[in-house]
Amino acid sequence: MEPDAARRVARERARRRRGLRRITRRGWTLFALALVAVVVHLTLGRSYDGALAPGTRIGGIDVGGRTAPQAEQALGRLVRSEVRRTLTLRSGSHTLPLRLDGLLALDAVRRAAARSSEEPEWRRIARRLSLGPRLTLSTTYAVDRLRLHAALAAARDVLEIPATPAGVLVTASGTFRASTGRGGIAIDESALARLIADPVRINGPVNLELHATDPLTSSAAARAAIRAATALLAVPHAVVVAGHPYPLRASALRAALTFVGDDGSVRMALARAPIRAELARLFGAAEADPQGARFVLGADGGLTIEPSRTGTEVDADALRHALEADPSRREVAVGIRQVEPALTTAKATALGITDLVSEFTTPFLPGYPRVTNIRRAAELLDGHILNAGATFSLNDVLGRRTLDRGFVVAPQIETGKLRDAVGGGVSQVATTLFNAAFFAGLRLDQHTPHEFYISRYPPGREATVSWGGPELVFTNDWSAPLVMLLDVGDASITVRFYSRSLGRRVESGTGERTNETRSRELRVKNKKLKPGTRHVLQEAGSGGFDVSYWRKVYRNDVLIRDETFKAHYKPEDRIVEVGPPRPKVRPPTATTPAASTASSGETTTTPG
Repeated sequence: MEPDAARRVARERARRRRGLRRITRRGWTLFALALVAVVVHLTLGRSYDGALAPGTRIGGIDVGGRTAPQAEQALGRLVRSEVRRTLTLRSGSHTLPLRLDGLLALDAVRRAAARSSEEPEWRRIARRLSLGPRLTLSTTYAVDRLRLHAALAAARDVLEIPATPAGVLVTASGTFRASTGRGGIAIDESALARLIADPVRINGPVNLELHATDPLTSSAAARAAIRAATALLAVPHAVVVAGHPYPLRASALRAALTFVGDDGSVRMALARAPIRAELARLFGAAEADPQGARFVLGADGGLTIEPSRTGTEVDADALRHALEADPSRREVAVGIRQVEPALTTAKATALGITDLVSEFTTPFLPGYPRVTNIRRAAELLDGHILNAGATFSLNDVLGRRTLDRGFVVAPQIETGKLRDAVGGGVSQVATTLFNAAFFAGLRLDQHTPHEFYISRYPPGREATVSWGGPELVFTNDWSAPLVMLLDVGDASITVRFYSRSLGRRVESGTGERTNETRSRELRVKNKKLKPGTRHVLQEAGSGGFDVSYWRKVYRNDVLIRDETFKAHYKPEDRIVEVGPPRPKVRPPTATTPAASTASSGETTTTPG
C-alpha cells in the first residue's frame, strides 16, 4: 500500500476510535444522568405519604413533615387559646356574648394536607432541597353551623323579627279571609360563620349583620286558596260508586276543609278523617275493616298465628285529591280499594317467633275496681311486638289512663298513702311485665319498686308506674323479635314472652331482708270530727325493710349480664284522724244531786 493511502486509513481509524470514545462518554453521561433522575425521583420526588409538605407553617408554627394528627397536636396550645375566646356581638345598642369553644374545628391542617397531596413532583423536589417557597397558612377553622345556630338563640330573641306567612282565617260566620304576609329581620348567620372561621383577625366587638326575610307564603296564594274553598262549597257534590251517585253532605266537606302550606305557598286541602267518616256513613255496611294477624295460644298450649284479613273501603284519597284539583267538580267516580292490615300473616310468619322465653303470674283478689284496670291494660298490651333492638316503655305503649279509654277509679300508692286515681292497679300489670322481662334476659332500663311491700309480689322484684313517672322501660337486646301475650283469669294475670331461644338462660336469687322496721300509728288532727272520735284512714300493713336480688343472663355458656338490684320499702303505717278532745264533765257538788251521764267511751269510724 502506498504511504499516502496508509496514512489516510490510519487517520480514519483514529477518527473512528475518537468518535466511539465520544459516544461511549456520552452514553455513560446519559446513563449517569438517568440514574441521578431515578434517584431524585425515588428520594426527593416521592409523595409525602400523608405528611405535610416540608416547610409548612400554620399560625407561625412549623409543622412540615408531620402527619395531620401530629400537626394538630403541635398546634394544640395555639388552637385552645384561639377557640376558647368569648366574642362580643354588637347590633345597635345590644351586646351579647358568643363563646367560640365547641363551635370551631381546626380546618387549616386539612387544607395543608390537601395542598401537600396535590403538589407536582418538581415542587416536592424543590421543597426537599429548600429551593421552593414555604407553604404558610393561618389557623382557619370549620364552623359547626348547627351549634352556632343554637348559640345565637338569645341574640335571635332580641334582634330578630320573624316573618309572618300569609294565611287564611275562618271567621265565626264560616267565611274566609286572607291574612297579609309580612317580611321579617334575621341574623346573617352565614356572614358571621365566615368571620369567626378566622378568629385571629377578630379584635374587639363583632358587628352582627341583619338581613330582611320574605314571608313564606304570599297574600296572592292565600286569596287563590280562598277561591278554591269558595268554589268547593258553592255547588253540591256526589261520589259515584259502581255507576250510582251518592250525595256528600256540605257539612262533611266543610269539616274536612283546611288550608296547608306547601312549598312556600298555601292551598286548599281536604283532611282525610272527615272524608273517611262521611264515606263510612254512606257505605259502612258494605265496607270491611282490615284485621291484623294475631299471635295466640293454641289448644295444645303452643303458639299459633290467627291469619290476617284484608279490608275493603271506598277510596277516600281518590275523592279528596279529585276535589282538591277541581273544587267545582260535582261528581267524582271512585273505586273500592283493598286495605292491608299493618301485620299480615306473611309478616307475622316471617318474624320467626317460636319459643316461650319467659312467663310470670301474679294473683289478685277479684271483685275490686282495680281488676277492671288490670283487664283493660292487658287488653291494650296483648299481642304487642317488640322488635330486636327496640325499647319498650309501658307509659308510651299503654297511653294515659283516662275514663273515656275504659279505665276506672281505684286505689294506688302515692306519697306513702293509698289514694284513689284513674288507673289504679295498672302497677300489677307493670310488675308482671317486669318479671317476664327479667326472666327473658332483656336489658332493664328503668323500674321502681312500690313504696310499701305488697305480699303478692316477690320482694324487690316488682315495679310501679304512673303517668308522668315512675316508668317501666326495658329493651329487647336479643337478635330476634318478641311478642307479649297477656292473659287475665278470675284471680290472676299471666304475661308470656315468645321469641327465639337463642341459647338464653337466666339464673337469679333474692337476699335476706335487712333494716326491718315496724309500722306505726300516725295520728292526724281533724277539727271537723266530733269531739272524742277517731276515723281510721288507712290500716297498718307490712313493715319496712331493705332487700337485694340478682340475676345472671347467659347466651349458651357465655355470661352476658351479671346484675344486682336493691330495693327499700317503707313501713305501711296506720293512719288515724282524731277529733277534738271531749269537754271535761264537772264533778257533782255536795248540795246538788249528781246528774246521770252517758258513757264516755270513744267512737271509732272506719271507711265502708
